Amino acid sequence: MSISLIAALVLAGEMSLSLEGAEIPAFDATTQQLYVTSESGLQVVDLRNPSKAKVLRSIDFTKPPFSFSNDISSVAVKNGLVAVVAASKNRHEPGRMFLLDSRQELTAEALVGVQPDMVTFTHDGSRILVANEGEPSRPDGKIDPPGSVSIVDIRDPRKPQVQTVGFESFDAESAKLAAAGVRIFPGRLPSTDFEPEYIAVSQDNRKAMVTLQEANAIAVLNIADARFERIVPLGLKDWRNFSFDGSSKDGGYVPRTGLPIYGMYMPDAIAGYVAADGRQYYVIANEGDDRDDFVSGGETGKLESVVLDPKVFANAKELQKQSVLGSLAVPVIKGLNGDTDNDGKVDVIHTYGGRSFSILDENGNMVYESGDHIERTLGGMGLWKKDAIHRKGIDEGRSPKKGPEPEGVAIGSLDGKTYAFITIERGSGGVMAYDVGNPTSPEYAGYWTRIGDLAPEGVLFVPASDSASGKNLLILANEKSGSLSIFSVGKGK
Repeated sequence: MSISLIAALVLAGEMSLSLEGAEIPAFDATTQQLYVTSESGLQVVDLRNPSKAKVLRSIDFTKPPFSFSNDISSVAVKNGLVAVVAASKNRHEPGRMFLLDSRQELTAEALVGVQPDMVTFTHDGSRILVANEGEPSRPDGKIDPPGSVSIVDIRDPRKPQVQTVGFESFDAESAKLAAAGVRIFPGRLPSTDFEPEYIAVSQDNRKAMVTLQEANAIAVLNIADARFERIVPLGLKDWRNFSFDGSSKDGGYVPRTGLPIYGMYMPDAIAGYVAADGRQYYVIANEGDDRDDFVSGGETGKLESVVLDPKVFANAKELQKQSVLGSLAVPVIKGLNGDTDNDGKVDVIHTYGGRSFSILDENGNMVYESGDHIERTLGGMGLWKKDAIHRKGIDEGRSPKKGPEPEGVAIGSLDGKTYAFITIERGSGGVMAYDVGNPTSPEYAGYWTRIGDLAPEGVLFVPASDSASGKNLLILANEKSGSLSIFSVGKGK
């Protein structure tokens, strides 16, 4: 069963398939097979009949000929070639990229950077790009591998040539970048602090935009020169003119306006497209993230526990009530906590994530931000109660954290229009669609979720021209429920 709020598009459920795990999907049109990552290997799904999809096999990367690790983080397909990346069991050591042919036989493998987290092909299929996150591998952060992007030349797919590009050239500019708004942890340098999350390649294959989630920034990669050209800070989102529910103690979804808080966009996924004006744009899902797992003592606290500067916040006591913003997750590490004059009192309240999606131009400048639309739409459906048979809307328990957490992005074209599909990880989950043909003024096109699917991670649009069914397909990989949702996509009324 699925819940939908239909606007310009109609999604019909083809089926839901239970897997050993489901995070990132990739589709091979030449074989009509779908590849889905999990912590137990790579699953191969027969998609010749989307309403009767079935698992064909699961590939174990701990066994020969791979003999490596089943920590499969991402997969991509181009022209019958399957690229799979896996992290090493020793988290501070380089990962590997495996190339498989359409029969899932090993073609080649290559060392990439530390903790490869996402893989994608250039549009011409000549290169593969791998985002190597390089997260700290100990809670005290003392082992912090470098973040990087590996550029793999596969013009001869049996002899891949790898160039791994790091951020060492920005170390001398660390203070300048921080002053411009790039979030760099105290005592760290860009070469180890930046953690590439996701990559989108420009249509001309010359550049790539790389999300640096924890740094609240975008890195611009020159693919041919194998170098990062610049780091673009994304800035802060002023929530005062939007509705915001930051409390789980207010009796429900209670949005307020005028709250003096500023969101750090911290995008996860990014996807590129060419708009109606012929220019390159990128859609980012502003999930938010922290390093509580990697920083001794954690980097976050609750707003009620910090000292707000009374010169800035005359209503500090009201803001710090549990029913308002008292339990809001905020950074508490000195240098990142909003204490702009270093007097021990917070002058700017930062919150994690934008609870939104944004559109960037070819230079990384933000031309659109969806404001509170996602949260208002879900909030309008009511509260998600965990014991409910039909869950819907907002999970109130997430309100003080990162809200609905937009995470994945896919771009698809239908009837001459370009849509962005944004996965919503929390609450009722599912996917939202927007017509992004006019990048400065997108239009809402619908929201869908299937009962039983939890925490959609990856999203994939399969055009009708590539599908054996002759239908446009939208595929969601749901991490928490380990399920695969397959929808057909059609035009609404």
